Amino acid sequence: MKAVFYLLALLLAAVSLSPATALAQDSSTPQDTVLTRQNIKDNTIFWNQNRLVRHNKGELEPLDTPAKYPNGTTVSPEGKVRLPNGRTITLQLKQAVNPQGKIVLAADDLFTYTAIQEQERQVAGDTETRIVVINGQISSIKQSGKVTASNIGLQKQVELTQQLVSLLEQRSQLLEAAMAPADKEKAASQTRYLTNRIAAVERDLKQNAGNQ
Repeated sequence: MKAVFYLLALLLAAVSLSPATALAQDSSTPQDTVLTRQNIKDNTIFWNQNRLVRHNKGELEPLDTPAKYPNGTTVSPEGKVRLPNGRTITLQLKQAVNPQGKIVLAADDLFTYTAIQEQERQVAGDTETRIVVINGQISSIKQSGKVTASNIGLQKQVELTQQLVSLLEQRSQLLEAAMAPADKEKAASQTRYLTNRIAAVERDLKQNAGNQ
């Protein structure tokens, strides 16, 4: 019987210690989970000016051939990362692979303004610099010099139409809602308010259309 109690005591001790052990293991992981210019180390791979580079003795070398880390992580020049568990992911713009072969976050100070602009060009086709009003039109001027203009009156018409649709939807939801008698009076007041707003927006739409 004493042996049984002894085994149970050992089992309970093991269970109570396991969270602490896990916590100790977690606390032993590298603390540089966010990569910056201050804590970057050699053999760190990250995106810079739309290409993968490797940090080596203060210099950034283009990653021209696949890099393999001791833990089994492999990084291709195209940004494909094969993890030790066999899973393959794409390294994102603000991610990096640290010297231990683990994916960490990369701080903004690792990216130049040129790199950010180039990323915007790939996503949106160009970088937008400013929006101005020229001859009664809203004009967006791209860095490339391309100017896109839209009529202010038309822009206002679109905004009013969107507002009208939103008000109509709100009123429709109130009218269709099943509610308790105590809430019906409040709902009726809200419905009257929405009806007045709808009428006002419709008047603005007609007036704006007549001014174009």
